[in-house]
Amino acid sequence: MPIPSLQGQLLVASPDLDDPNFRRSVILILEHTSEGALGVMLNRPLGVSLDEAATGWGIHGSEPRVVFDGGPVQRDATIALGRLHHPCVDADAFASPILGDLVSIDLDTQPDLVDGLLVDLRVFFGYAGWSAGQLDAEIKDGGWIVIEAEPSDPWTDDPDVLWRSVLSRQGWPVAAFAGFPEDPGLN
Repeated sequence: MPIPSLQGQLLVASPDLDDPNFRRSVILILEHTSEGALGVMLNRPLGVSLDEAATGWGIHGSEPRVVFDGGPVQRDATIALGRLHHPCVDADAFASPILGDLVSIDLDTQPDLVDGLLVDLRVFFGYAGWSAGQLDAEIKDGGWIVIEAEPSDPWTDDPDVLWRSVLSRQGWPVAAFAGFPEDPGLN
């Protein structure tokens, strides 16, 4: 039996997940249907400034104002996520709703057209994707911990500690994973 849609939830890599593409990753699920799932990694900043990747958009970016590695699939694809100050009619010209106040942003829009409308912006190269039933199986096998996302998670200004902080705000026994060493062999 398939699990319910995880859209808007976080997937947190369990300490046992040994795939280097996802080690200690925190993924926001943007879509999860019977056909598969798609999400972006929230804690893999790249050394590319937002303005370098999308001219004029840097001023709208959330700190740190860099592009993030969204996942191992189609790293030449760009996904821009944002959050609006408030719903507005003009947003239809540059934003498409995803879930709640989370929207996808069309970076082909002139950046000055969104002045005063965006609270947050994060840009990702690539995404994480799963075929039908694949993610459900990985969760059942213990590779991922499903956690309710907090509104601030996609916009964290300290992505390097997101994995630990998301785990530590959970109850026992999940919170105990936050203290799991990077390399258990050195413990």
